[in-house]
Order: sequence, then C-alpha cells, then structure tokens
Amino acid sequence: MALTNFPIIVFNASTGSDTLASGAGPATAVTGNCAAITNSLNITFSGSPDLSGVTADGSHVLYVSGLGFNRINTVDNAGKACVVQNAMTIAAGTTFAIG
Repeated sequence: MALTNFPIIVFNASTGSDTLASGAGPATAVTGNCAAITNSLNITFSGSPDLSGVTADGSHVLYVSGLGFNRINTVDNAGKACVVQNAMTIAAGTTFAIG
C-alpha cells in the first residue's frame, strides 16, 4: 500500500511541540540521529529518544534526512527502534524526525 499523504513534520525547538505544526504525531516531537542501517526494515535510534508517544496505527511516519518518509509499522520504546514499511539504508548519525 503506497502512502500518499505525508504529514509536514515541523517542531518548535524551544518547546519540542509538534502538535500545531503537523497536526499528527506524538505531542512532543521526536527527533535525533539514527544508528547505521543497511537495507533493513528495523530502524534503531541513537541517544535513547522517547518513543512512548509514537503509535503504529499508520498515522505516524519516520522522516530520515536525505531519504524521505516511511510509514511506521511497529514501535519498540525499550529498544529505541521501529519497524518501517520499506527497507532503508542509513548512515550512522543521519538525522530523523517522527510525526
């Protein structure tokens, strides 16, 4: 299934809120850096971001700098990772946002 309507992920750097900016996603924007990933659906994040507000109901997406958007299928807050719809190859330290 192709995802055609992506949210706009913008957040207020002073408060961390993305509620008014994107209208979707967790109440506090989740941003940071990715670990190195090679052609995988399993995406791991560096720096222990709080993924507790991220859902896997198709309403939240991962944006990776230089690669674009990917639908989030499952979330593992304890492991600081998620499973996405399409495999990605990501260089260590690449920035991400979830909205």
